[in-house]
Amino acid sequence: VMEFNESFNKAEFLAQYWQQKPLLIRQMLPNFTDPISPEELAALAMEPGTESRLVEGVDPEHWQMSDGPFSESKFTSLPEDGWTLLVQAVDQWVDEVQGLMQMFDFVPSWRIDDVMVSFAAHGAGVGPHFDYYDVFLIQGLGQRTWKLGKKCGSADSTENQAGLSILSQFDEVEEITLNPGDVLYIPPQYSHWGVSQGRSLCYSVGCRAPSVAEILEGYSDSFIDTSMPEDRFVDPVTTLPAVRGEIALGNVEASFNKLMELIDSKRNYLLWFGRSATSPKYPNLISAPDQDYQASLLLEEIEDGCTLVANPSSRFAFSPLPCGESTALFVDGEAILLPNELLWYAQALCDQRLLDKSIPQLLGNADALEHTLRLLNQGSLVTY
Repeated sequence: VMEFNESFNKAEFLAQYWQQKPLLIRQMLPNFTDPISPEELAALAMEPGTESRLVEGVDPEHWQMSDGPFSESKFTSLPEDGWTLLVQAVDQWVDEVQGLMQMFDFVPSWRIDDVMVSFAAHGAGVGPHFDYYDVFLIQGLGQRTWKLGKKCGSADSTENQAGLSILSQFDEVEEITLNPGDVLYIPPQYSHWGVSQGRSLCYSVGCRAPSVAEILEGYSDSFIDTSMPEDRFVDPVTTLPAVRGEIALGNVEASFNKLMELIDSKRNYLLWFGRSATSPKYPNLISAPDQDYQASLLLEEIEDGCTLVANPSSRFAFSPLPCGESTALFVDGEAILLPNELLWYAQALCDQRLLDKSIPQLLGNADALEHTLRLLNQGSLVTY
C-alpha cells in the first residue's frame, strides 16, 4: 500500500481547485518509490500490445516523433540527452502503477482514464501544450521543471511539430520544480511545459472528459443501433398543399416530437452514459477463464479465503435510476439492471473493487452470487 500524505485536504481541493486552477501538492506521496524503472518502461514499449511514443530532440523545430513498439537497438542508439519516451495506460500492465489511481479516490472512479508514464532524458520534454482534461502529474525518479501558463482554448494558435500540437505562443506565469512524491494538478485547458532535469520519470493520471460532440455522436448512435426499419418519418398530410415545395411545420412536427421523446429522457441518457463511461480501453485484455466457474466451487473458494477483484482492464460504475425503479450496474460497457435490494452489491463492486467472505450478503444472496458468476465467467472479475 502506497503511503499517502494524510494532511492533504480532499474536500478543500474539490471546493477550491478541482477544474478551477492548478495546485502544487508537495510530498502528497511521501517516501515515494517508483513502481516501474526506466528499463522496465522501455521493455514495455517494445511489446506490440502497448501504445508508446518516442520524441527525440530538444528544439521543437527539429523534433522527431515515432510510434512503438520499439526495438532494443532503437534505445541503445539514443543519445544521452534530449529524448522522451511516453507509454500509455501502464496501469493495464503493472499492478503497482494501477495502485496510483487509488490515491485519487476523491475523484469519481469512472472519471479516471489511465496512467501514462514518461521517461525523459536531461533537457527533454514535449513542448508547451494544453489538454482538455484534468491531469495529476506525479513526480518519480529525478526532477522535472514545469512552466505553467494561462488557460487556453481552441482560439489559441497551435502548430503541428512532429505530430505534437504545440502552442505557438506560451506566456509563462509560474515555474515549479517537482521532486519525487510531489504532485502537480493541472485543470483542463491550462497550458504547461515540462523539462527534465537529468533523468526523470513522471506518472500522468488523466481523467476522461468527452466533448459535447463526442457525447452527441455516441448518444445518437445508441438510438441508431436500436432503431427498427419501421421507425420512419410519417407525414400526416390531411389537406392539399398550397405550394408543393413548402416544408411546413406540420409536416415535420410528428417526427420532431418522436425524436425529442427519445432524446429527452434522463433514464435513457443515464443508461447510455454509464455504458460509455465504463467501456474498456483495451477490451482484448478482458477474457473468460479457461473453464467456467460453478456456484458450488465459487462458494467453496470464497469460504477458503479467495478474493474476487476487478480485472485491471475492467471498468465499474453504478447509478440509481430515476423514480427509484432500480439500480444500474455498469460493467465494461454493459448495463445490468439490479433490484434496489442489491444496491449494496453495486457499491461493493464499484467502491471496494473486491468481494470476499467479509461481505456476508455475498454468501447468502442467490441473485448476488448469480451476477458474480456472470462477471467472473466473462473476465470482468478475477480470483486472487
